[in-house]
Amino acid sequence: MIGALSSALQGLFTQKTRVNEAAQKIAEYPIETQKAQEFIASGGVDGASYEGVEISLDEQMVTMIDASNAYKANAAVIRTQGEMQDELLDVFS
Repeated sequence: MIGALSSALQGLFTQKTRVNEAAQKIAEYPIETQKAQEFIASGGVDGASYEGVEISLDEQMVTMIDASNAYKANAAVIRTQGEMQDELLDVFS
């Protein structure tokens, strides 16, 4: 039981990190878009390159949905582990 709980807690932490990273990229999207537009407007396409971060809002939203589903699954493991522990304690009471 402890292994499942440990694994589920690690999963929760991992998914929280994934959501935070995707949210950060989404928040940076307008800034990166503005930088790219300014680079192109300044005529910087002749030999120079824009080294900005390529951000795909679609990919970030899919990441957030996937992480949310994984988070829910890990929370269900923790909930089930708690229910099993309660049942075990009831048997020995």
